[in-house]
Amino acid sequence: MVVKIARKSVRKKGNNMRSGRRLRGSGNRGGSGRGGSGKRGRQKKTKFILEPRKKGFFSIYTKMKTVNIGYLNNHADELVKSGAAKKENDAIVIDVSALGFDKVLGKGKVDKKLVVKAKSFSKNVADKVVKSGGETVVLGLK
Repeated sequence: MVVKIARKSVRKKGNNMRSGRRLRGSGNRGGSGRGGSGKRGRQKKTKFILEPRKKGFFSIYTKMKTVNIGYLNNHADELVKSGAAKKENDAIVIDVSALGFDKVLGKGKVDKKLVVKAKSFSKNVADKVVKSGGETVVLGLK
């Protein structure tokens, strides 16, 4: 007796389907990564192995190194002892750029008379330093 076997239905595959797997569409959903370098990608593998993997976002701008005014206030005496700061009259003179920082931020309390020299300051640093009897000096770019 002859038995009729139902044929497999052949589905039409859309544009985003390749060999049964779905590829990502365009937009901000990312790419397909390093996929596809399997059986038929032998010539690509040496290229991928030699090149380091590039990931993430790298800013083209240089980031400023910052320090808080509270840190400078708390460690002012230690900086004088180590020679990183000077004591002139009643005030402690701290050159922040010599310590490797670019900008002074306003977090913390100031209870010592400080003369702080830096390339830039945040808004409330000057108020805090002046209230304690000190001053801020903006250094020019060299």
